[in-house]
Amino acid sequence: MSIQKEFLKRIRKNLPEHISLVDELAELLNVSNDSAYRRLRGETSLTFDELVLLSQKFNVSVDSILGKSKNNKVSFQYNPIHETGLPFHQYFETLKTILYNYSILDNTQLIYAAKEAKFGLFHVPEIAAFKLFFWMKTSYDFEESKNKQFNFEEFNQNYGKAVSDIVKYYVRIPTIEIINEDYLNSTINQIRFYYDSGYFNTKAEAIMVCDKLKELICHNKREAELGFKFILGQPEVGDEGNLMLYHNEILHSDNVICGKVKEEYYCY
Repeated sequence: MSIQKEFLKRIRKNLPEHISLVDELAELLNVSNDSAYRRLRGETSLTFDELVLLSQKFNVSVDSILGKSKNNKVSFQYNPIHETGLPFHQYFETLKTILYNYSILDNTQLIYAAKEAKFGLFHVPEIAAFKLFFWMKTSYDFEESKNKQFNFEEFNQNYGKAVSDIVKYYVRIPTIEIINEDYLNSTINQIRFYYDSGYFNTKAEAIMVCDKLKELICHNKREAELGFKFILGQPEVGDEGNLMLYHNEILHSDNVICGKVKEEYYCY
């Protein structure tokens, strides 16, 4: 099979069944349906510009196809988060798009070994806000965060909608989640450290974040009992069996996600 046919085959696999690849190609490349069919059959070669456009639109790596037959080679994409590169709001939008695609496709699954953070944190906006504040201030050392204190309203204004959408898509995806005590202990330690360092405006604000963490723990416990995910504060309705939660007594080295879409596997 030619590289072009393999490339387009991978795009087709990532599309929901009700969406026509021919129509997508015709619209994106600004060509007729007949021209799109010729590209699918390999009669017309994709130009370099078209290849780049399709790769970016459908998130299919050309490198992974070129290196498919070679051993000891792994192709990956890396978009570092920093102030002059990929900002957090764009990161959240990308994450939202990925989860949306997983949520609408058939035969998908996420296997998640969570050391410190997982999508379930986004159930509680206040916890999501605190974690983002911590990542920006400590993990990534953003210059703009050095003299800032925790501000939930600022987070909610900038990221609230994206976080809400992430949760909405996340609860629809079948997941196997592997956690240990560090998942919660790290957040508790971060809250304590930031309170001692004066990064909260008031003691009551720090206590509020602790209360919200307790609320999240209770919600996670209820989801584990039911065996499915549902949005916090909404009726306990979901897809039975779409959550399998495991306690790992061995320390995780990092957060690792394995994604499955039909017969394709992805690692994040």
